[in-house]
Amino acid sequence: MSRLSNKSASPLRYPGGKAKITQFVSHLLDLNSINGTYIEPFAGGAGIALNLLYADKIQSIVINDLDDGVFSFWNTVLTEPEYLIERIKKIPFDFADQEALPDSSVLQSIWEEHHYRYSKNRYHDMREKAFDFFMLNRTNVSGIIKAGPIGGINQDGKYNISARFNKQTLIDRLEMVYQHRDRIKVTNFEASHFLAQLAEERICDTSNILVYLDPPYYVQGKNLYNCYATDKIHELVSGQLLENNWKWLLTYDVAPQINMLYPSTQVQKFKYGIHYSANKKGNFQEYMFATNALTIESFANVTLTTI
Repeated sequence: MSRLSNKSASPLRYPGGKAKITQFVSHLLDLNSINGTYIEPFAGGAGIALNLLYADKIQSIVINDLDDGVFSFWNTVLTEPEYLIERIKKIPFDFADQEALPDSSVLQSIWEEHHYRYSKNRYHDMREKAFDFFMLNRTNVSGIIKAGPIGGINQDGKYNISARFNKQTLIDRLEMVYQHRDRIKVTNFEASHFLAQLAEERICDTSNILVYLDPPYYVQGKNLYNCYATDKIHELVSGQLLENNWKWLLTYDVAPQINMLYPSTQVQKFKYGIHYSANKKGNFQEYMFATNALTIESFANVTLTTI
């Protein structure tokens, strides 16, 4: 068991990653006597999920993501982590050894190789896609697959693609996930379909769960993610949440279109502040909605304001 932290232990970097509210979510588990399964239908880097699992706050986690790159990565970590680890060892740069850093032209060619393969998406081996996704996640600005490399195409910026690539740290994180593989389930459904499967208990038993949803930003999602939710998907997800009796929590960027999907008569509605570095840096307000069945209160670095 590890000490519960708001720092991410995920091998992935993610724009809008929510690991920083881990202690708040852990407090909700305690308030609501939940210790069974923690579920993320839009998992991404799964920062909160892994933190809770490693601290034994929860018995198991379910990581779901529609993005094939994300799914390929998590599936490979749980089944063949040695493939990823051996590939990492062969990468000719390491943040921990800047003296051995290759020339900028070599860094540029390495990034372009992974970017080209991933953009073509002609993989015959899921492991290859998993590794290319991982490399772009670790070497792109803010971990955004659609963004360019840290340091620019010519690798002449203040930082370069090694800035978030400490080999031993990444290997340790992959091995940590694998050590807990028997308590982790990974799926690859569109979120509303995932929730429909959950309602039929095809995913897991639903008597002792917390479902935490952090969908792609409504406004900026299409600019940040390969898989982003359409208006219809946002609507379908809200329908599933309002129809079922699970204990669930939902965070969103502040958008009136989302606010309309969750009537105050049916859910608890709040705003809270959070710091981001993706796209534009600073502290921003977000929505936090919760089922009326969930006991919820401000805790740690999360101060809720009722709306």
